[in-house]
Amino acid sequence: MTAIAIALGLLLGLQEPPSPGFLTPDGLAGFGDQDDKAKEEEARKKIKEFQAAYPKAKTPDERADCIDELAKLTHPLILAELSKWLGRGDKEVMKEAAKKVAEYKKDQKASDALFKAVKAHKEAEMIEVMMDELGACGYRPVAKELTGYFRHTSIDVSKAAVDACGSLKSKDTINALIDLLREMENIKDDEGGPGPGPGPGPGPGPGPGPGPGPGPGQQEEKKKRKQDILPAANNALRDITGEKHGDSKAWADWWKKNAKTFKELD
Repeated sequence: MTAIAIALGLLLGLQEPPSPGFLTPDGLAGFGDQDDKAKEEEARKKIKEFQAAYPKAKTPDERADCIDELAKLTHPLILAELSKWLGRGDKEVMKEAAKKVAEYKKDQKASDALFKAVKAHKEAEMIEVMMDELGACGYRPVAKELTGYFRHTSIDVSKAAVDACGSLKSKDTINALIDLLREMENIKDDEGGPGPGPGPGPGPGPGPGPGPGPGPGQQEEKKKRKQDILPAANNALRDITGEKHGDSKAWADWWKKNAKTFKELD
């Protein structure tokens, strides 16, 4: 008997008051179960529709649209299906799937799926995409894992990891970011090893001096890394702490004084 029928019966004097347990969560459990089952059935239907439509899509954009349509319903089963597409299909499909998985805000399963994709992908572009969406997803505990990508061979991946840490605002990444900032500060814009030393003297004098230092390409890569990563690390520290400091020493001094009492920002 529904709550409305009981209320009507009470007004007409035809119904005894319900037992106290009727309106408790336990008393209403059956209604919740029915609702959950209905949502699950709807999700399963949505997945079947997606699985039927996807093979018929002729272009990458059309296949990405199929992902978008699937994601219009929010449910754990939908999340599980979307997660399968983080590493398969066209790039457009994987990017759209990552974007939709990240919409499950602060969800551990969504974050786990994205981080698994980060580790699985080999191409820098796709690692960067998955890293960006990890930051957008907002599941803070994963942040510490991203510090291992600060020195990735791809500068874009390194920056994406730093930016994601700034978005996640985990205090567990502060030391690693300060260390990275210090490392970038120590790269000199005109850094390079000495060139060849003097040649032989008039007699049997000394031979050539020290050999060449880093080649031009390697030095340019270091300068580009510093150019991109130094401000990103600074910005991430500001996002995490709400503080503004000029260099790694200032950040380290502040953190030494505040580490024990610091509370993470929302």
